[in-house]
Amino acid sequence: DADLARRPAELSGLYRLRAVLARREDLAPWRLDGREILRDFERSGRSYESSAVLVLDYTVRRTFHDGSALELTHNVIRVQSQEGVDQHGEFTPPPNSTVWRLRTLKADGRVLEPESSSQRDSFSLPELRPGDAVEFEYVRVLPPMELAPGGFLGDRFYFRGFEVPYDRSEYVVVAPEAMPVIVDPRGPAPELQRATRDGLQELRWVARQSDRLTAEPGSIAGREFLPSVAVGVGATWTRFVDALRERLLEADLRDPDALTLAQTLTRGARTADEKLTRLHHWVLSNIQQEGGGTPFDSAPRMLSARQGHRTRVLCYLLRLVDVPCDIALVRQGSADATRAELADDSTFQSLLLRVTTERGARWITAADNNAPTDYVPPATAGGDALLLTEGAPRTEVPALDLSQHGRGLRVALRLDPDGTGHATVVETLRGYAATSARAALRRMNESVRTRQFEAYVGGMVAGASLEQLAVEGVEDVEAPVVMRYSFTAPGVASRQGERLVFDGMFHTEAARTWAEAPTRTVALWNGDPVNATLDLDVTLPAGARVDAVPEDESGEAPGTRWSLRWSRGASGFSLRRAVEVPTGRVSVADYPRFAASVRALDTADTRRVLVTVGPQ
Repeated sequence: DADLARRPAELSGLYRLRAVLARREDLAPWRLDGREILRDFERSGRSYESSAVLVLDYTVRRTFHDGSALELTHNVIRVQSQEGVDQHGEFTPPPNSTVWRLRTLKADGRVLEPESSSQRDSFSLPELRPGDAVEFEYVRVLPPMELAPGGFLGDRFYFRGFEVPYDRSEYVVVAPEAMPVIVDPRGPAPELQRATRDGLQELRWVARQSDRLTAEPGSIAGREFLPSVAVGVGATWTRFVDALRERLLEADLRDPDALTLAQTLTRGARTADEKLTRLHHWVLSNIQQEGGGTPFDSAPRMLSARQGHRTRVLCYLLRLVDVPCDIALVRQGSADATRAELADDSTFQSLLLRVTTERGARWITAADNNAPTDYVPPATAGGDALLLTEGAPRTEVPALDLSQHGRGLRVALRLDPDGTGHATVVETLRGYAATSARAALRRMNESVRTRQFEAYVGGMVAGASLEQLAVEGVEDVEAPVVMRYSFTAPGVASRQGERLVFDGMFHTEAARTWAEAPTRTVALWNGDPVNATLDLDVTLPAGARVDAVPEDESGEAPGTRWSLRWSRGASGFSLRRAVEVPTGRVSVADYPRFAASVRALDTADTRRVLVTVGPQ
């Protein structure tokens, strides 16, 4: 083994590492004494309000010349409640790891190891009680990276989290001194400590006493602001894209049967736009995506099986009929927006197509079979895109056109003298709203649609009893979804003596959705787009009169705009409400104005209309 470990680099990195793994002295300089670290913690008197404390979170990556590595992970977790015992009393080793140490460190000083068993995937820590600690240490063998021959990309190491406090977290990277290591930090990462010895460079980061963070509702991805580092060599975006392109070339061989199908489906289509629409609709209807594989499986095979990644199959078919199609990896708006030199497979989580037609570049996905051809998921609109073409060029997906998305309500409401309301509604949904509604409606069969829709209406208007329902646009993905329904609901207006008090209906409840937190320390991701209108016409009982309607109100702040317009008529009153909240981020600096605006909307939305109806 010792001879193998010293053999030159022509030996396979994996075999050499297996030999090194048998010799613990290769990692000996970086191993720690878990019991001593736990004793130091106990003597310090430091305390944390938590079910458990990560007394030690320690990782060492020992990298070799070919990019392969040994990775040592050593944790000591002090459990402080029965909940902590339940969470940490069972240990499952990671795949392809070798466990070096696993034991219970009892509060009375005893050390207990679980019984080994070749029949189990996990181990129960013996006699674990609140006040005890769990210690485990394991090593993984990491082969050289395909996308960076001779280089590497280590996993991102976090120094703070949301689950438990970290009393001591430490990350060490050891590599040959000649390797040009790239460091990619995030958040308030600890200061880098560098050292060299025996031809090796050592990079070390240490953080102490990091209490757990409280997650904020609607937050952007924690990877952007949590203290962390990633380290790599040669793992650039260009190499990353080149590796993916090679896989696609191997997976997308020109298949005669696929060519015949594509030509048949587009026969008679005079333009690239027509070809795109036909192929898009066919893929939505004929390719089953759920459980159908990855974006880099063979497109001809997925097409033949009628199962797989629909967007990839669509691009393959387009290219067969000479419609230019580029695959793009897209960063979602809520994802880590940090520009970094190191590549990884977590930054760009979405896949879109950039299809060139006579209308120019069109951004397309076939991921949702309830969506129209030109639909782009709101989370990707305006996103940074990495094209899988030579040179790995960057571009951007066009920003969201809010006018193409929305929910419009036209409501004719007739009030009885006791406040009961009789409403006729036309609800029109476009873009994102139509796509979501179509998906829900397709899951309902006719026998339950009316019952489930009554629950939908009852969630908006208390006590509503559905009387009629007709739905259009469920099967035509290019059309809006239009729902026409009527209902009766008691107490739409409350009777108070000779008056009816009407405080609105179909309320926005915007603050509960977007402004739940009084302040923020990280940006808000406001989620799906809102472009909502309400046209409400209220007819009063015979002989009733409107005493007063609220004054018109409006508001505008970064990330939102809204207005309410009231009017009186001979037979009643009307309200015109419009609310816009485009998908995007609201910065910490802008959040107070944004939150104040949506809270003001909720207040304005519940202004009362007083109606005199006379004695009952």
